Amino acid sequence: MLDLTVRHASKLVFAASAMALAAPATAQTVQDLQRRIEAQERELQQMRQTLQQIQQNQQRMAAEKAEAEATDLEVRWSPFPTVRTKDGRFEATVRGRAQADYNYIDAEDGDVEETTASELRRARIGVDGKAWSDIAYRLEVDFADNEVDVTDAFVSYRGFEDTRLTVGQFKTPNSLEELTSSRHITFLERAAFTDAFGLNRRLGLGGEYRGGSYGLQAGVFQQNVDSSDEDEGFAASARGYFSPEFAGGVAHIGGSVLYRDRDNDSDGESLRFRQRPTLHATSNRFVDTGAIDADTDTLVGGELAGVFGRFHVQTEAMYAFVDSTDDASSTSDDPEFWGAYFDIGYFLTDHQRAYGNGAFGRPRFKDGDAIFEGGVGAWQIAGRVDYIDLDDGDIEGGEQLSLVAGLNWWPNRHTRLMFNYVYNDISDSTGAAAGLNDASGDNSVHGVGVRAQVDW
Repeated sequence: MLDLTVRHASKLVFAASAMALAAPATAQTVQDLQRRIEAQERELQQMRQTLQQIQQNQQRMAAEKAEAEATDLEVRWSPFPTVRTKDGRFEATVRGRAQADYNYIDAEDGDVEETTASELRRARIGVDGKAWSDIAYRLEVDFADNEVDVTDAFVSYRGFEDTRLTVGQFKTPNSLEELTSSRHITFLERAAFTDAFGLNRRLGLGGEYRGGSYGLQAGVFQQNVDSSDEDEGFAASARGYFSPEFAGGVAHIGGSVLYRDRDNDSDGESLRFRQRPTLHATSNRFVDTGAIDADTDTLVGGELAGVFGRFHVQTEAMYAFVDSTDDASSTSDDPEFWGAYFDIGYFLTDHQRAYGNGAFGRPRFKDGDAIFEGGVGAWQIAGRVDYIDLDDGDIEGGEQLSLVAGLNWWPNRHTRLMFNYVYNDISDSTGAAAGLNDASGDNSVHGVGVRAQVDW
């Protein structure tokens, strides 16, 4: 439309010019015609500008319409990929970790060869997400050992204030050490009792209340998702913790209990407690109760920890009370076992261990700390004393006292290199572990462990 108007005006200008040239010209007439031509040219220029402005507006409106009609998604990558809708109701994050280990283990006594082995300790990939704002989910699998194992697989409802309900496979709420992710534990392996007493993930229903400086967790469970038995038994667990601010830092005081019914197809009215010498690559367990006939067992544990600037401490103890069956082959009625550890750590750089919601997290980094930003990363030294007692009556599972020294370096928040030296003193282990130790059940086992880890 505007194009036609401009062309029409141009024709009028040229027609007027022609008519003026055809008539007798006077100086005044020529000047009048010149002014008219200039006025017509100004009008034409204004029309062109108006047309250009209209076209620009049309292009902007078309772009805005295309953006509005496009998908309503936001994508972030820092360092993990997250996709979410702009209204915040839906979200999905790809999560994972890879831990490559080298272990050297040597025992002074017993019929045990040196172990020099590398392994992919964990290789996990999964998805965390949110659906309709108050529904959260996680699915994660582990590909270590050339197998595919489901680790976490659950759905949580978070529509209640400070409370969440979870159904699926997840960890029973027991032990600060166990509930701290393997991405953030101080040493290569967790304390001996966590593995020996079988703290793990199970299928179940749980609830958690977070009240700021304290929290409560509880759940009822069956077996791990790997079990396909018809009768999987029953387990119940509860944990509470209090985390007040203390001396410029934060303290942690907690406790938990786990009850397990062993009269089922999976356990077969029996249990077995045993443990490796602080490193994972060896299959040898130098302390081992062997099979114990049992109806139930109950684990009771206490937790203390604190973070004060660069310095952190952590300690736990856990007791296992076994309820033997009436026809138990062992002469030890209702045996009891226990384990405990004490950790101390210090950051050589200006960092501290993160803590929140009853578990530890990764070190706190500031801008410029990472090596790719010109910093030196985070450096931590740590030591541990770890003890487990699997002796009671005629159950000669043995005792294991472990000393661990560790050095950790984070080049950035999501990458870590770890070095551990371990020494294990084995005593009175003449039962199921006979042959691994000397005739009196004693042994000395030392080793070195190195890990390269990345997580997102």
